[in-house]
Amino acid sequence: MRPWGMTRVLSRSVSSGRSSRPASRAVASPPTCRCRRRPGARSSCSEAISRGEPSIRWPRARRGRSRTSSGRWTTRGPVSPRRGRMLDWSSLRRRSMPAGRWLRKRSARSGRSVKTPIRSSWRFSCRAHAREFDVTALHTVSSGVETLPRPVATGQASGISACLPDDTWTPYLPGGRVGHSAIWTGSVMVVWGGLDDRGVLGTGGRYDPATDSWTPTSLAGAPSPRRGHIGVWTGSSMLIWGGAGATQSLNDGGQYDPVADTWTPISPKNAPPGYYLGAWSGSRLLVWGSFEQTANSGGSYDPVGDLWTPMSTVDSPTPRHAYSLVWAGSVLVVWGGVDQTGYLNTGGRYDPVSDSWTPTSLSGAPSQRYGDSLVWTGSEVVVWGGEFNVGDPGLPGRYDPAHDTWRPVSTAGSPSPRSIQPAVWTGSRMVVWGGTSSDGAIPIDTGGVYDPATDSWTLTQGLPFSPPKRYQHTLVWTGSQVLVFGGNSLGQYSGKTYRFDPLTNTWPPPPSAPSPRTGMSTIWTGSLLIGWGGSGGSGLLNTGFRYDPALDSWMETSTAGAPAARWKHLAVWTGREMIVWGGDAVATGEFTSGGRYDPVADSWTPTTVVNAAAPRSAASAVWSGREMIIWGGVSLSTPSCCFLATGGRYDPLTDTWAATSTTGAPTGRYAHTAAWTGNRMFVWGGVFFFLNNLQQRQYVYLNDGRLYDPVTDTWAAVAALNAPPARSGHVAIWTGARVLVWGGSSSASGQIELRGGRYDPNHDSWEATSTSTTLNASGSYMGIAWTGNVMIVWGQNNGPTDSGRGGRYDPVADSWLPTSTESAPPAGGAVAWIGRGMLVWQDRLHLYSLSADADHDGVTMCGGDCGDGNPNVHPGTTETCNGIDDNCNGLVDETFDLDGDGHTSCGGDCNDADPSVWGSPLEVSAVLLAEVPPVQITWTSQDVPAGPGTVYDVVSGTRAVLGAFDASSAVCLGSGASSPVNDVRPDPSRGQMFWYLVRARNSCGTCTYGSVSLDQTIPACF
Repeated sequence: MRPWGMTRVLSRSVSSGRSSRPASRAVASPPTCRCRRRPGARSSCSEAISRGEPSIRWPRARRGRSRTSSGRWTTRGPVSPRRGRMLDWSSLRRRSMPAGRWLRKRSARSGRSVKTPIRSSWRFSCRAHAREFDVTALHTVSSGVETLPRPVATGQASGISACLPDDTWTPYLPGGRVGHSAIWTGSVMVVWGGLDDRGVLGTGGRYDPATDSWTPTSLAGAPSPRRGHIGVWTGSSMLIWGGAGATQSLNDGGQYDPVADTWTPISPKNAPPGYYLGAWSGSRLLVWGSFEQTANSGGSYDPVGDLWTPMSTVDSPTPRHAYSLVWAGSVLVVWGGVDQTGYLNTGGRYDPVSDSWTPTSLSGAPSQRYGDSLVWTGSEVVVWGGEFNVGDPGLPGRYDPAHDTWRPVSTAGSPSPRSIQPAVWTGSRMVVWGGTSSDGAIPIDTGGVYDPATDSWTLTQGLPFSPPKRYQHTLVWTGSQVLVFGGNSLGQYSGKTYRFDPLTNTWPPPPSAPSPRTGMSTIWTGSLLIGWGGSGGSGLLNTGFRYDPALDSWMETSTAGAPAARWKHLAVWTGREMIVWGGDAVATGEFTSGGRYDPVADSWTPTTVVNAAAPRSAASAVWSGREMIIWGGVSLSTPSCCFLATGGRYDPLTDTWAATSTTGAPTGRYAHTAAWTGNRMFVWGGVFFFLNNLQQRQYVYLNDGRLYDPVTDTWAAVAALNAPPARSGHVAIWTGARVLVWGGSSSASGQIELRGGRYDPNHDSWEATSTSTTLNASGSYMGIAWTGNVMIVWGQNNGPTDSGRGGRYDPVADSWLPTSTESAPPAGGAVAWIGRGMLVWQDRLHLYSLSADADHDGVTMCGGDCGDGNPNVHPGTTETCNGIDDNCNGLVDETFDLDGDGHTSCGGDCNDADPSVWGSPLEVSAVLLAEVPPVQITWTSQDVPAGPGTVYDVVSGTRAVLGAFDASSAVCLGSGASSPVNDVRPDPSRGQMFWYLVRARNSCGTCTYGSVSLDQTIPACF
């Protein structure tokens, strides 16, 4: 038997199955043995290895006992795995040990410590030594699951995406206007403000010519509506300043970031008064003068510092209006205009560096005028056009600000004289287009391209794609094309965009949405609005479109393989394809054919006519998730004329038809509705007619229906009790729980039916809907859209105003709200739901924004509801302590965290007055010893589960290897300490070992070293 030497026995946690390695040692730390108890389970103790002498003795806990406090022990010294028995080195090597670890033994010859690899796994039990350490009353060392920190509130409510305010109207394309601003950012044209036939505007849009798409500019924080304002591009933002509102000139503005779609106000402090022009110098906005001919002052605005600096008036041009100005590389050039004396040909150059003015030379200057164009070529200012005195030829000119000299501009081949015409510089040429005749009476639709290098003109080509006559429009250079937008075109305010290519002298076809049509089908795919067929100005159509609202882009659907032109057909969306079927060709009757359209491939596949349902129009169709089920309709071209009580099921996967049963089916009808309830098709209402004795049509409106089960191919009756009045042309919408029936007409007069009903298919019962006070029975509506939880009815005439009106119905609350009339388009057009709003399709698109209110608490997601699935969560509600941001202010349980540590009193903060503590101290885990020296005792911190205010007491005592455990021998190594704690004592004597216990404490309480009885025997360590 080998003599005992100086040794340390270390331990490691086994809850994770991984060993811990002290950073101070290069060799692998030995594994630990930890007695561990799970609730209802027996304790276990796993791997242990010894460094030094191979004699090992290890205690373990008895299993199945509950403990009331926490503790952690570890030992150092030679111990034996069995009571009263010593194991020599050779016997240990024959035992199975943890592979990849090392044992350290003392060489009998040299006395030095040597390492020997462990080749296999070795586990042994602590059961025999449980009593020695009195661990039967110890708490579980670790559950093996650490508590994660709570997320810290960011101040921003989650789940709220940037979107337009609810119950608001936004034109997708900026409406026609004059007096607006237009700038080029390098990728998009931004149009803002101006005037239309309703008044001054505070709206705008961003046009991307690469995708031919418009995106509205944000209304949040935008400047007040105005016209004739300054709009310049700084390189990162658009500056809007000044202009005139509805009744007065304005002295404010804003900075617009087109990337973030946000506005920032511009400080008016020290800004010059007036209704003036301005230009961007490269670092500052320079403004001067007044259209009201009252000032010759100006100012310089620094957007970085949001500061205005007054501009010197010494030698500045005289007050005037209708003048022009341009930034000429290093100076601001002001020229022309009109004052009390008449037209002017004077001007000035302003140097912002020296804050000084120098008059422009009159020698060789063009004749007096106003409404002219100034363009900077890089070396000269080109003056062209304008209104001048009768008899004056109004010759143009070029001004060199560096030498204060003028020279003429050739008029050979130039456009006709005009005024109020815009001009733009392309980098090598000046493009002029539009304007009015010199007397301002006739708009013009011609223009020209001027090359200053050759002093020559090229007239712009006209039709077929040039814009119609206009003035007060804008020209913007993109780098490859000139964009023409807005203007007054023969009394109409234009909202279309035209593109001119000066290199080819051509006008590409103007992009535009397809014109609205009647009797077409529209479906929403989740990202695209697809419309097809219908009747247009030229007759029936077999063309269609795909509209992407995210890009505001239109794409035509392929006509290759498309069904024949028709209207009043059926269309359903399968999740992958649009199925079109049936319909009427008028001259040749109804169809029994159709097609499947794939919007991704832009391709058509015909539907089979084998066993297809009889030809029909004005029928109904639903998608069951597998089949298109059609039923009813009218067929004037069949021998069995006219109103069909038959139907069919079409399977697009197999391209096959199967007839629906006629047993128990509803009577024949058309203009009825159908809805899929999740397992059955609901059919209700409709109309048929017969010829009376006078051979006149006698219409019969219906208020009955049936439920069709495609699995059993059977029909079931729909209750008649409390059913809505008879009607046709109505809607039937499945809300997820009930079928909502509303609208339509119950007489040949066309008056709409304001009484509706909600049908519960599970209980076969009806409930009436409340009646809207906004809509009236005498006016027709243009369309109905379903948002997923609210029905929108829109398009009635609004009395004396030219804006349409409508209503919103919540079937859960059984309540109506009016749709906003502010900025609403006039009644008319087509209506479709596009996921985030209702699209009204007229000569231009309008979006009615209304996000989902899934919990029916009256607040939608875009309205600020951060928990739209919980009716108790929305802005304005009272915050409760439940781990939820009830009032959607971005903070969770903020009134229940007095110490601001991110932990609430109801969430378990045991001391809400102490920001460093939120949990009671736990059992200490993973106590490790590192021989560095001095010996370091480390353990797992409880900063996360309990808080950084948790401190630790560390005690240690001695014990003879074969002796009883004596807690009274403990000494305090650390009181209120944090890991690590050093043990500077020398190693234990032969036949002895050191044991260590660590406990945690904080302001919420003090843990134990293992049990209350154990603590009572250990000297105080405070």
